[in-house]
Amino acid sequence: MILFEFLQDHYRYSMLRYHGIAPEPDALKHAERSIKGYEKEAISAAEEAFLKAVNRNPEKKSLSYFFGILVRIQRERDEEAYRRYCTRRYNEEVMKQLKRQEQEPPKTRCVEDIVGILVQAVKASVQFVREAALRKAREWTQELMEAYRYMGALKNRFSEALGNLKDFTVEEKNKVWELIEHILNPKTTEKSVTQIS
Repeated sequence: MILFEFLQDHYRYSMLRYHGIAPEPDALKHAERSIKGYEKEAISAAEEAFLKAVNRNPEKKSLSYFFGILVRIQRERDEEAYRRYCTRRYNEEVMKQLKRQEQEPPKTRCVEDIVGILVQAVKASVQFVREAALRKAREWTQELMEAYRYMGALKNRFSEALGNLKDFTVEEKNKVWELIEHILNPKTTEKSVTQIS
């Protein structure tokens, strides 16, 4: 069922006449030139949509109405193709980045990095961001704990890094300190007696 197949001359005029469409010669020439820029799938989808619309409302039988439908369908197809391209490319970029990270030697994190991510966890308003930041902080702290012989020295480093934070209230610092203690001593649930000012 091809309504507007302009590529075959013997169907062109008969199909237009069959549906009672009498376009002006200039419009027909323009249609012949421009139809070549559309995909065949878009043309056939536009023909189906055009037939449904014409069956509901015969006043819409016009070449310009058909091309309006065709332009919309082709635009949708192009946008979908672009979305698929972007998704594929984004996934490829992420995979390349992950491979690069796996090949690079792991970077040892410092106390300031951990305090920074815990600050983000305290400030985060979304639960999953908070959980992700806490997971990373635990992971980095475990790596850092292997380098320290005494936990007291590591706690002092955290205390100094927390004390160096500017534009942070005492309450926020206390929340970060509670998170630090929870990470360093996951078995204890008691609150810390140490106050950071």
